[in-house]
Amino acid sequence: MVVVDEQDCGAAADILFVGAGELPGALDDIRAGGRADGLDIRTQVLDPAELRWYVEEALDVRAVHDEEGPADAASAMFDEEEGSAVPGAGAAGARQAGCPAAGT
Repeated sequence: MVVVDEQDCGAAADILFVGAGELPGALDDIRAGGRADGLDIRTQVLDPAELRWYVEEALDVRAVHDEEGPADAASAMFDEEEGSAVPGAGAAGARQAGCPAAGT
C-alpha cells in the first residue's frame, strides 16, 4: 500500500507492506485516523499498470523533494541504509519491477 500526500505534490508519504488478510483492518485504521484529523482519505483500486504508474509518480515526486534538501519532516525519516526518505522505498522499487509497464 502506498500512502500519497496530496498536499505534498502527491509525494509518497509511506509505503506499507500488509498481508491480504490484514488489509481491511489496516485500511479501517488509516481511514479512522484520517477522519480524526479532519482528512478526506480515499481508496482507489487499480490494475497493475495503473498501480505502477501511480507508484512511479509518487516516488519520483518524493525523490525530487529529497534532492531539494531537508525542508520538511521527510528528512527526519531518512533511512541511511536504504538510501531513501520513504521507509521501504527500496523494497517497493524491487517489487514494482515485476509490474507491467505503465500504459500497457
